[in-house]
Amino acid sequence: MNRGRASPGLPVVSLLLVGLFSVSGCSENPIGPGSGKVNVVSAVEGIPDDQIDWLSWKPEFVEEFKALQKSGSDSRLIEADEGGTVGGPSTFGNQVTFPANALAEDTYITVEVTICEADDPPGCVDGLLFLPSMTFEAPVEVVLSYSDLDYGGNPEDLVIYWSQGTGDWYLVDTGVHDANEQTYTFWVDHFTSYGWAL
Repeated sequence: MNRGRASPGLPVVSLLLVGLFSVSGCSENPIGPGSGKVNVVSAVEGIPDDQIDWLSWKPEFVEEFKALQKSGSDSRLIEADEGGTVGGPSTFGNQVTFPANALAEDTYITVEVTICEADDPPGCVDGLLFLPSMTFEAPVEVVLSYSDLDYGGNPEDLVIYWSQGTGDWYLVDTGVHDANEQTYTFWVDHFTSYGWAL
């Protein structure tokens, strides 16, 4: 063993590791327009819904939701040249924020909490629905809350899938987890359904 000198390969390995971290980033790095961290409509093959370990809302959340007869939705006209936010308290902490000019024209936007019933068809997923289904001129910020999920494990193990109603789901693979707020924030260029899974 050569104790007096550093291996000549060590600087090269160090540079490679630094380069790898620079390319891959971490959850504290900024996301959104210009960052290269935007989920787009994927050409990758999706996963059928029956192959995903879906999470449901807490039973007490579902009972409260039904007892209060809340719709769990928020709709609002977003003016294209101004942008704005839809959702928040009325959708239990789930929301979308449009920057100015992300829409080609003024559009009514809806954020809705979805809860599956026993008589719903197979493939129903507790989650969120963002409407209308469309692609944007620029990425928009989506914040999803997991505070009402029926899950007591490590929040870092949670993942989000999206679908456009085809039966296949795609992983949201970029974003920022906020353990204090119990949210996950990411940017997308299209609207879709979202569900939480492991």
